[in-house]
Amino acid sequence: MKRRIRGVIMGRLPGMITCRALDEFIVDYLEGALAENDRVLFERHIRFCPDCRRYLARYRVALEAGERILSEMDEPVPQELVEAVLAAVTSREP
Repeated sequence: MKRRIRGVIMGRLPGMITCRALDEFIVDYLEGALAENDRVLFERHIRFCPDCRRYLARYRVALEAGERILSEMDEPVPQELVEAVLAAVTSREP
């Protein structure tokens, strides 16, 4: 089933959010800033959507790699690099 169709179907199930909504919540989720109700909906979606589970795992790995790299740098990070990393992390392509 195509990802877009799966996301729409999941969003219509009671107590579920769409894949797009999950994408909008991901940063707040990882920072622990989601309201309790939104966190529950996010985690429920992750439990049932293998694509979003993989996306969350990739997002975490990218953030951890970025943190390691930044902690070892003595110079400011070029804006172009920041934009390229953000584009790569948020890409839905495998």
